[in-house]
Amino acid sequence: MRVFSPFVSMAWLAAGCGPSTLTVGEGAMDPTPEPQSSAGLGDGDGGTGDTAMAADPVETCVQGQVVIDEGQAVPSTLTGARVIVSLQDRLPGVLPVEIGRFELVATAQTGLPIAFEVCAMAQDATADYGLWGHLDLDLDHDISLGDYISVIDVPVINGGPTVGVDLPMAAVKSSERAWSHPSDPPGNGSDAEVEPAPR
Repeated sequence: MRVFSPFVSMAWLAAGCGPSTLTVGEGAMDPTPEPQSSAGLGDGDGGTGDTAMAADPVETCVQGQVVIDEGQAVPSTLTGARVIVSLQDRLPGVLPVEIGRFELVATAQTGLPIAFEVCAMAQDATADYGLWGHLDLDLDHDISLGDYISVIDVPVINGGPTVGVDLPMAAVKSSERAWSHPSDPPGNGSDAEVEPAPR
């Protein structure tokens, strides 16, 4: 796991994806007899008796803290701020699907860490999982994690095969809104509609 400036805005952690775990069927009943040149069933010769089964789903938990950066152009106290951390399944060529979410409505102060834990059942050990988050100031405006919040202390805890957890926020710059949560409906304060915050 690589850690990039964990206490600086737009902090990033990344972990690679683990290999898929497959189980080859043994002694499966095949209604179509194999040619005699392929004598065995489930012997790995590519015959219909060789059945690959995906590994059992495993629970993936991401724990850590977010902290509102000190010195940023935000109120010293955000009463009723809502912190959202979303764990998403990001398969290639498919829109991200949220499989886990952490929400906290609290009085958030600059420099005060807010702990979170997101857990979800991972269906595919080869899939990419993205951890996203943002801070809702009110119903009409939300601020992306890379603008005002740093991610610190985010170990990945798995109950089975390693599942890659990626924090894909390095592309978020203070001068542009590169992050948008898939659940943000149009006209409801999505990041694309919010002007860049002053620095």
